[in-house]
Amino acid sequence: LFLNGGTEGLLAALCLVFMGVMTIAHRGSNNVLREAIDLGRQNAKLVEEMRRTNLYLEDRVAERTRTLHELAHRDQLTGLLNRRGLTVAFDAWVAGEGGHAILLFLDLDHFKQINDGLGHEAGDLVLSEVARRLSQTCGDQAVALARWGGDEFVCLLRPGDGGDERDGDLRETADRLAGRVASACAAPFHIAGAQCQPMASIGVALYPEGGGDLNQLVRRADHAGGEAKRRGRGRFVHYDRTLSVAMQRQVTIFADFEPAMARGEITIAYQPVVD
Repeated sequence: LFLNGGTEGLLAALCLVFMGVMTIAHRGSNNVLREAIDLGRQNAKLVEEMRRTNLYLEDRVAERTRTLHELAHRDQLTGLLNRRGLTVAFDAWVAGEGGHAILLFLDLDHFKQINDGLGHEAGDLVLSEVARRLSQTCGDQAVALARWGGDEFVCLLRPGDGGDERDGDLRETADRLAGRVASACAAPFHIAGAQCQPMASIGVALYPEGGGDLNQLVRRADHAGGEAKRRGRGRFVHYDRTLSVAMQRQVTIFADFEPAMARGEITIAYQPVVD
């Protein structure tokens, strides 16, 4: 346009001015655009860091939740369920699989002598070994294995396959499982350089015949386990109603004895023994 001269030269000058103005204006826009892109990248990086932080925190919270659940439902010494964990497992099993079940209540024999003679650390090793043997012996038939407290354990077992849910078959299956558990506990323990053989007295209760809820079932199996101790320890006894009657009678006598003594209702008579 400059070479053509005339009015076109003026137009060329105006074009140059317009180009300069637009260059200056777009230079500012370019800076704003570059800053916006950089800011977008920084925001994206910040969002990604926040996302990773949130995932890390969620994992920590989930891990802490799992840990708290384990602490609330597991026995820390043996790794078996505790009372609360057993209750949760029993309720879940009843709501899900359900059916007949066998509950074994184990009370270790002569455990106090082990604690007193070899120390509490040796006693803890015995408890851990009993838990391992129970897990190994019960295997897939275990609905739940728990340490009830002290030297007491509970095994909640499913009868298994093959028509074991009839009364006779169920009792035979319970005898077989209780015998296996008793044999496992009777095997010698080698603890702290010494050999001990605590054995276990086992009470057997059947679900639902022996009780409709866990506490009733455990209580009745506990009564049967006490009878096993009275009969010589290291054996298993099935629960029946006569055990509860005898236990209630004993509790009543104990409760009435002291007041009767205080009221002078009991006297002692000496009877000579004559050759």
